[in-house]
Amino acid sequence: MSKELLRKWLSSYKFKNWITTETRKLPVDQKMKEARADNIAEDLSDNSRWHSHGRGIGMKTLVEDINLKIEDYSQIKKLSSTIREYYELLLDYMNREKISMFVHTKEFF
Repeated sequence: MSKELLRKWLSSYKFKNWITTETRKLPVDQKMKEARADNIAEDLSDNSRWHSHGRGIGMKTLVEDINLKIEDYSQIKKLSSTIREYYELLLDYMNREKISMFVHTKEFF
C-alpha cells in the first residue's frame, strides 16, 4: 500500500511540472512519471539497503543515491525559519498533550 501511495503522490504532485527529461530533453508523459515513481518506491522499500523502517533517510542520500530532485529549503532563510518555528510549536503542542504522533491535514489544526 505504501508503494502505491508513493507512486500516486510522486506522479501527481512531485512530478506534476516535470515536462522534459533533464539530460536528453525528451518529453515526459504520465507513464514515465509513474515508472520513475515506481523505481523510487522500490528503492526506498529495499530493507536490505536501509536496514530499518523507522530511521530517516538524509537529503544527500536521496539526491545522490536515489537521484531524486529536492529543493533545499534550508538555503531559503525565511522559509527555513518559518518551518523551524512550526516544527517547534508542533513539538511543544505534542509534548503538552502527550501525543506521540501527529499528522497535519486541512481538516485538523
